[in-house]
Amino acid sequence: GKAVTLTNGNYTFKVTANCTFEAEFEAIPADRYTVTVKCGEHGTVTPGTADYESGTEVTLTVTPDSGYRVKSVTLDGKAVTLTNGKYIFKVTANCTFEAEFVKKGGSSGGTGGSGGSSGGSAGGSSTRSLPAINGIEKSWQTIVSDISRLPEGGSAVIALNGETVVPVEVVRAISDVKAKVEFVVSTAKSWMIDGAKITTVCAADFTALPGNADKTSLRGVNGAAFKGGDTGVPAVLKLTFRKEFAGQFANVYKLADNRLVFLQCVKITADGTALISGVNAAGEYAVMVCEYSDLIGDINNDGVLNALDASAILRHITGIFEGADILFADFNNDGTVNALDASAILKAIIE
Repeated sequence: GKAVTLTNGNYTFKVTANCTFEAEFEAIPADRYTVTVKCGEHGTVTPGTADYESGTEVTLTVTPDSGYRVKSVTLDGKAVTLTNGKYIFKVTANCTFEAEFVKKGGSSGGTGGSGGSSGGSAGGSSTRSLPAINGIEKSWQTIVSDISRLPEGGSAVIALNGETVVPVEVVRAISDVKAKVEFVVSTAKSWMIDGAKITTVCAADFTALPGNADKTSLRGVNGAAFKGGDTGVPAVLKLTFRKEFAGQFANVYKLADNRLVFLQCVKITADGTALISGVNAAGEYAVMVCEYSDLIGDINNDGVLNALDASAILRHITGIFEGADILFADFNNDGTVNALDASAILKAIIE
C-alpha cells in the first residue's frame, strides 16, 4: 500500500517477505497548442487566434475585402496554398498563420500609401473585427466612454479580436474608475487588469509568441507555452482548461539560463480556470497541468508549503502517513527524505 518510485519504468527491490505490487494507469490527455492568426489590412481570417487539442483539424478561411486579393499566406513563415479560400491542417504544435492582402491590379511591392498602421480605415473598406466590450464590437474610443460610465470598481469583458495592444486611453479609463476588466485573447487565454492596482498609466501590450522551451523533463501535460515582453501594467493571466482538469495543478515555469525554473503552482478551479500572477514580465513561460503540484516540499500535495508538510514528512518517515507527492518531498535536496527536510521547511516558512 505504500507508494514507490519507478526509475526509467522499472522498480527494483529484494524480496524478503510476501508482498503485493500494484500499478494503476490513466489516459494521457491530449496536449493543447496555440494557433496564432495574424491578418493584414483589407481582409479577414476566421477563426482568429485560438487553442486546440493536438490532432485537431483546423479550417482557416481567408477573405479579402472588395477590390483586394490575397497577396500571401504562410504557416510558420512557409508559404501554403489556399483551396477555395480555405487552409485546412492538423494542429501538432504551436504555430503562426499569417495572411497579407494587396489591391487588385497592384504588385506585391506594396499599396503605395497605406504606410502601415492599425490606426484606422482610411479607405472605408476594411472588415477587420473591432474589439468587443461585453459582446458588442466597438471602436477603442467608444470603449473608453463605456468604461468611464462604469461605477467605481465595476467590471467588463473586452474581446481583443486579434488586437494585441490596448491603447493608453483605455487603460487610463480603467484606472480612473478602478474597474476590473478581462481582456480575452482566445478561448483559453485572457488577461485580467484591476484598475485599482495601476500605478503608472500606459498602453497594455499583450503581444505574445508561442514558446518553444524544452518541456520533456517536466511532468504533466502541456497547458500553455508563450513568450512576450512586459505587459506594461499589472495583469493576471487567466487560463481555461477542460473541466476534467478541475482540482489539478497548473505548474508555472519561466525560462532562465536555458532551463525552465519553477515559479508557482495554481489549483485549477471547478470551472476549469486558473488565475496566474507574476507572468506579465518579459520572458518565456510554460504551464504544465498535473495532478501533483511541483512545489518542492509539498508532500501533502495541497499546493501550499507550510507546517502541515513538515508534519507530513515526519509522519511519512515513521510509516504513519503515505506522502502524496514523495518525488518533491526532498526539500533540502540532499537525496533523502528525512527529518532534516521537515526542519528546513519550518525554517523556510518563518524566514
